[in-house]
Amino acid sequence: MDSRKRLSYAAACLLAAALATSLVAIAGAAPLARLTDPAAAGVAPSPILGRPGVPVAVTLGRSFAVTGSVAPAHSDEVTLTCYRRNLGAWIPVRSIAASVTTPAAGAQYSATVSLPQAGTWVIRAQTSSTSTAEPSFSATSTAIRVSARADAIVWNRDGVLTLPERMRYRSDARQLIVVTAKSLASRSGMMTVYEYRAGDWLELFSSACRLGRNGLCAGSVRRRGNGKTPTGIWLMPGFVFGQHSVKPSGTRLAYRHITKYHWWSSERGSHYNTWVWSRHYVDGEHLIHYTTSYEYALSTGYNAKPNRCVYGRGAGIFLHVWLGQTTAGCVSVPRATMQRVFRTMDPTKRRVFVVGTLGQDDPTRVDRY
Repeated sequence: MDSRKRLSYAAACLLAAALATSLVAIAGAAPLARLTDPAAAGVAPSPILGRPGVPVAVTLGRSFAVTGSVAPAHSDEVTLTCYRRNLGAWIPVRSIAASVTTPAAGAQYSATVSLPQAGTWVIRAQTSSTSTAEPSFSATSTAIRVSARADAIVWNRDGVLTLPERMRYRSDARQLIVVTAKSLASRSGMMTVYEYRAGDWLELFSSACRLGRNGLCAGSVRRRGNGKTPTGIWLMPGFVFGQHSVKPSGTRLAYRHITKYHWWSSERGSHYNTWVWSRHYVDGEHLIHYTTSYEYALSTGYNAKPNRCVYGRGAGIFLHVWLGQTTAGCVSVPRATMQRVFRTMDPTKRRVFVVGTLGQDDPTRVDRY
């Protein structure tokens, strides 16, 4: 090779090396790589950190917990970096130091996070030795949706959506009594009590129940006397009632003892669909006469304030003791179940009653609420 060719070859090599160095520098300076699935990209799971456990979705501005596993021998600090997509790239917006604990089951990191904007975020766990130039979505990152809606899912620790988490709306409940039936023609179904505890919706207990003698109908079209249980979702009142002169043991809500002066009004006016005291006849239900079914009872909140209240849609839709037959529109359960409901309802938690069907195409399907 003559001297001119050797010089041209050397120059070409120097140019290629400079170009490669520039590309590496540009890649390091780029905000972040596009979101990719770590499995598809062939990213191996981190030998130190586990993927962050986050909710499926969370309400804008609401704090939630993030937890994950960490190798017991690992002593570096764990940082959670929150990324949001901007102009096609994932930009780090917030970094939070996580605490590391070592319980008997193994070491875990945890932190409380609140995200300031609606949309999809990625939360990535990393240590001080982790390169910040890695893609936002790695083997130690998880996506989360932040919703501007006030009743988004708060947490879904085990990845299995329970019925309350499948519901579109829960009125921000922390205790739910959910009644389900196969169809609007059903005259029986299941009642299940759920409670939100430390990030999970737990099923506390369930029971068979009896419904209206003519089945169910949408609460928005129900009429007084049609013998149907209304479907819908309602905030429950802050009291229970019954035939016992002394508050039943374990009852935490306010308790009202039924006497001969107590009625549940169906009269038009400010007292419509409310508990009233009167020495005179009131159009509605004279509660003292229902010695068995109203031994333990509570209002579902249907068609009663603070829920929407429309005269003529029916009053006195209760959860009460099962008499062995269908009802005029209430939900009835065995006596022991009502006693358990009394002991479970918590005045410090927002309590909501839900009735719905299970048919795939039903407009009254329970998870559509």
